[in-house]
Amino acid sequence: MKRLLILNIILSLVLLGCAHRLDPKQSLPSPIRTSTPKPAFCNGVYKLANPGVVHIVLLFPGGKILDPPGKEGAVSLLGATMVSGGTHDLGPLKTEEMLDDLAANVSIRPEREFIWASIDVLPEDAKQGTPLFLSLLKSPSLDPKRLAIERDKFKDRINRDEEDASRVAFNELRRHLYKGDPRSHIPTLASLDAITRKDLITLHKQIFTNKPVIGIIGNLDDESLESIKKQEALHYNLLGMPETPEFGSFTRVAKDKQCVLVMMHLGPSMTESSYPA
Repeated sequence: MKRLLILNIILSLVLLGCAHRLDPKQSLPSPIRTSTPKPAFCNGVYKLANPGVVHIVLLFPGGKILDPPGKEGAVSLLGATMVSGGTHDLGPLKTEEMLDDLAANVSIRPEREFIWASIDVLPEDAKQGTPLFLSLLKSPSLDPKRLAIERDKFKDRINRDEEDASRVAFNELRRHLYKGDPRSHIPTLASLDAITRKDLITLHKQIFTNKPVIGIIGNLDDESLESIKKQEALHYNLLGMPETPEFGSFTRVAKDKQCVLVMMHLGPSMTESSYPA
């Protein structure tokens, strides 16, 4: 009798819950409306307010396409040595110590047609971090010992890339897509060995004396903002499609026992009427 009573109570509760269950269509929440903040362009600087960490970004025209013939990888090696080598006045160890004390993260990363230089720092430390960052860009030490370390690290990456089937496939595609264009050049162990400190000094003058495009996210103090503005801004037009791409089927063998197929074909540019369709 007790079992029958308990069963009836459970059944009643289940039916009661079903009776009050909302229609799934009615229970859907209303769409969330958000607004994406847009950066303001003022006095040559793109600025976006943010109460957290301050992000300062400078884009310098140039990039890996400026690698001297036979010395592919020079611009990438320059960026790595600038960060690890510290400023000319402080040297590697003192610069690292100051950046660690400020909990600041500095990056100088070459892309194909520009160099991305950035620093992340707390708002209260920006007065110290900003001049240190600018000094690192204007007058790096390019310490010979750090250069040797960065060269060895680069070589290790190349050796690992030669074992990666995907990397080999995309490098082969690049060779043919940009045939006869500096963008087809790929760093090798031999090209890295040919790079000297003098080459890096020349490239530094060639790249970092240009006017960068500047972006700031965060609430930067007026003094630091003024020092950044002195860099002035530049609008840089990226290169278009290669003039003489080579089409066909190409194969390469990698150490990695994996098959990778990469396919590419030309499409309409953003300026053509057929692009939206």
